[in-house]
Amino acid sequence: SGREHLELWGSLVQAGGDNDQPTAADCCRSCREYEPSLDVGGGAQCNAWVWHPISKECWLKHQSADDLRKSVARVAQAGS
Repeated sequence: SGREHLELWGSLVQAGGDNDQPTAADCCRSCREYEPSLDVGGGAQCNAWVWHPISKECWLKHQSADDLRKSVARVAQAGS
């Protein structure tokens, strides 16, 4: 799932210019289906994504467990 107007940080897994997706849902699917290679981010799996609705760029990212916890807390705080 996603949240509008939220920038998630993390190591870049795939640049948005190389991964145009028509919708946020397609960007999310692209992240789920991403297969890491050893030459990109040390083989990091995609566990965060950012989609731009105008350019359609879908940025695939990897966040450490600690960064993921911080992101979840930030989203929860923004939603209250």
